[in-house]
Amino acid sequence: MIFPSLFLATSGFDLPLVPGLTIGLLYGAPVMFGWTLLLIWANNDPMGRKGVVLCLVPVVMAYIAVEIVAISMDVVTTEQMAPTFILQSVLLVLLISGYKVASSRAN
Repeated sequence: MIFPSLFLATSGFDLPLVPGLTIGLLYGAPVMFGWTLLLIWANNDPMGRKGVVLCLVPVVMAYIAVEIVAISMDVVTTEQMAPTFILQSVLLVLLISGYKVASSRAN
């Protein structure tokens, strides 16, 4: 998101890089940076901070919803989004199973 042209080249979106899109992408970059710092912090005490992974589940699901809207608006095709959907599905499974494992070990 810090590099909008790279994002467009790798995401499959066929959009012109206009100032509004650039600002919109850059606007989300601090949130991504903040999440990265939060995950690094949680990694220092994974069992004690296992609840952090649950915060990521709605974020990943929101991204999936946005991508479904993009498909419905013909901004991107389902085939273009398939690899992303697969990665997001794997991530959701890892997040939820990791939380369950950490919870069972804490008891």
